Amino acid sequence: MNLNLSTFTAIVGLLLSMTCLQAETNIVTKPVPFDGKRAKTLTDSKGNVHLLCNNMGNLFYSRLAQGEESFSEPVQVNSIPKSAAIGEIAVGKDGRAHVVYHGNIHYVRSQLKEKRKLSGADIKYTFYSRMNDSGTAFEDQRDISANVWGFDGGCTIAADGAGGVYVFMGGVTKKGKETDRRVYLTVSTNGGDTFTEPAPIDLGKGVCMCCHLKAQYTPNGSLVLAYRVAEDGVNRDSYLLTSNDQGKTFAETPLDQWELRACPGGAYSFVNLDGKTLVSWRNQE
Repeated sequence: MNLNLSTFTAIVGLLLSMTCLQAETNIVTKPVPFDGKRAKTLTDSKGNVHLLCNNMGNLFYSRLAQGEESFSEPVQVNSIPKSAAIGEIAVGKDGRAHVVYHGNIHYVRSQLKEKRKLSGADIKYTFYSRMNDSGTAFEDQRDISANVWGFDGGCTIAADGAGGVYVFMGGVTKKGKETDRRVYLTVSTNGGDTFTEPAPIDLGKGVCMCCHLKAQYTPNGSLVLAYRVAEDGVNRDSYLLTSNDQGKTFAETPLDQWELRACPGGAYSFVNLDGKTLVSWRNQE
């Protein structure tokens, strides 16, 4: 496989690393692997840019270190070929990269061995992978979804500097409607060696089927999650859940109100700036 860098530019991730409270912001473009296909970026506290791309069902990780001119050679994340949907990345203790992703529909079909049309309700895999101790490759992927299934809108991950890794996924533990979906959290306190059984932490108002979740461990030590509910099948309000005790309890903050009898397919983003954490999301206005 040819892993040469393309001419696609990773502007979003680089903007976060280039601001640095300067009066003027310099925008620098860099070529990234695989044309940046289905890319996710994260900039850590040291200004390193971490990039995740999905190429034909395989996730690849690359890193642009502060002061370097180009991204590192891509490293494949998933150990089962062509099994990955879009992934999410977090950087934790000692700069280790942690990645979470659902099994894609092709992998699910191969496991079910059924010819019928499949949907998000059939997806039963949430895979976790982390960089190995030497930083040269990713360890074998592990399914950490336990008894939670019916994924669609994606999963998300956050990590702190003390070995905490937090994976959130929207799903069910028994057959039900969209209003029965919950946000489940599974936690590792040892850098991803082991995870707790997934437990619901949301408001109990349903979880929008195909809207994405987004989590972050903020610089001030808070664990935050943004997601959209599906109350009564028509209330598509967005909420921010905040924990100051490593995911043991959460406080809720409503972000908006949106009455819609459909899933808007939204996503969320976080940016840390001047000691504050900003969140963006899609709304009807």
